[in-house]
Amino acid sequence: MRASSNKLVFFIFSFFLFSLLASYPIQIKWNVQTTETSAGPVLGGDTLFSVSNKGEITAMSRLDGRISWVANLNKKVEFSSLFHNNVFYVGTEDGLYAFNSAGTLVGNISFNSSVSGPPFLFDSNIIVITRDGTIYVVFPSASLSRSNIIRTIKLSGETESSVYLYNKKLYISLINGKIFSVDPATGSVVSLYDLGFSVWRSSPVVANNTLYVASEHSIFGLTLQGKLIMTKQISNGNLNSISTDGEKLYVGSDDGYLYAVNLDGSVEWKYKTNNSVKTKPLLIGDSIYFGSRDNNVYSIFKNGSLRWNITLSDWPSELVYYNGVLYTTSYDGKVNAISTLGCEIINPEENSTVFARLSIAGKAIADSGIKSVEVRTLPGEWQTVSTSESWSNIIQITGFSEGPISVQCRVIDSAGNSEISPYDTRSYSFVFSEEKLPKINVSYPSSVNVKQPIVFQFFNEQGTVITDIAVTIDGEKFKVTDPSGQFTYIPQDEGVLSVFIEKSNYQSRQLEIKVTKSLVQPIYIAVLLIVAIIVVVYTSMRKGTWR
Repeated sequence: MRASSNKLVFFIFSFFLFSLLASYPIQIKWNVQTTETSAGPVLGGDTLFSVSNKGEITAMSRLDGRISWVANLNKKVEFSSLFHNNVFYVGTEDGLYAFNSAGTLVGNISFNSSVSGPPFLFDSNIIVITRDGTIYVVFPSASLSRSNIIRTIKLSGETESSVYLYNKKLYISLINGKIFSVDPATGSVVSLYDLGFSVWRSSPVVANNTLYVASEHSIFGLTLQGKLIMTKQISNGNLNSISTDGEKLYVGSDDGYLYAVNLDGSVEWKYKTNNSVKTKPLLIGDSIYFGSRDNNVYSIFKNGSLRWNITLSDWPSELVYYNGVLYTTSYDGKVNAISTLGCEIINPEENSTVFARLSIAGKAIADSGIKSVEVRTLPGEWQTVSTSESWSNIIQITGFSEGPISVQCRVIDSAGNSEISPYDTRSYSFVFSEEKLPKINVSYPSSVNVKQPIVFQFFNEQGTVITDIAVTIDGEKFKVTDPSGQFTYIPQDEGVLSVFIEKSNYQSRQLEIKVTKSLVQPIYIAVLLIVAIIVVVYTSMRKGTWR
């Protein structure tokens, strides 16, 4: 009986938790306040770098946000930076600056124009593009000076963060809409096409040997030799940087939508936010991550349905993903680590009493799929309890004295990423035996008639209604989830009704209720007798025999 009842409890937990999965346990694991920032963070090993709009550099641990050093350039910075070979490169309003891993400035190169996009790697060299359309190929080293410049390539126009590296060539959109192909290794430049529309901070992509460029409201498709093969208006707002998985294009718009576009230019679906979507969509597995100026970071499936969203203190920058964690800065300067996997303990409730056989349940999420849900006491080793979003199990607690105890849960995803701390932690009062657990108080009649409803109501020792009760009556199992704590049962046969009552981390109870045949009650007999007398008297009076 006890084993089967435990299974019933687990079923009840699973059903209850399934209804709550809309509120996934996604959380910001840590955040660090810096100064106003538009550029996205940069990851270098276990260090995360953030650069403010005024050139303040903050280096911190990616695991907990602990700051290791701060440096200040006092220069305007608009775009993300680059970490390579233990050197951190920052593009500013007047040049490229390099810092070693200890935060010491190790050189700089001055330019005639501001850096107009994130520096990036090309064949072990660094590519830097300035707003005046100049491309610099820079050799990376422990120090930095003009002697590091390998090649300079000049385009005929200004550009603003609209470049894509594909098959060792750069595809660059100028602000005036002219498209170029550039070979950084030789310096050769090929003019591909003039869109006739402006392109500003909208990086193109290549998919299926086609170059896709977003300009104002439309997407243009060009062959890699510069022939226009497709033009489609997608949005009523300006389109921003495009991402692709090779099958579809994903692009945000100032109209507040994220669009999924087929390679022929037709819109597959669009997802609505409450402000412009300027960040470039980040594609990880079957997830699409992006930020909106409505201050939210979104995770949606590739069919356009929402998986989760989380609200930040201000609008987010570009996103960086590593080991199941999204890193982003909000415009107010707060650096955030958002876990894409999480776990939450639902049962037992905080501060309740538990004993050695702890029945525990909760909910979990991992965007890459759940490999395992793990639970531990503090101190203690992690033990696997489930592989499901809605999870429940019994764990054995040993090695503790009676008194306060803490329990944690975490998730390992299918890609092998382990949820980082802090973990969901619940505090309980631990006792050695089930007899010391709190009792379930029950309001019920000690006897009833056949087919007369029996109303049970359940309370804790403080008189508060409790639910999620497992009730077994003569082998038939029921779940009690009514918020009033009530459960009604109608017996069909006479005899002694055996009722077994369970709730996780409470003492179980066995009740017996006597069920009898329905008999005519004395009050009904008295009423019938009175009626009979009245009839006799009335009849006698009519006949004149009453004296």
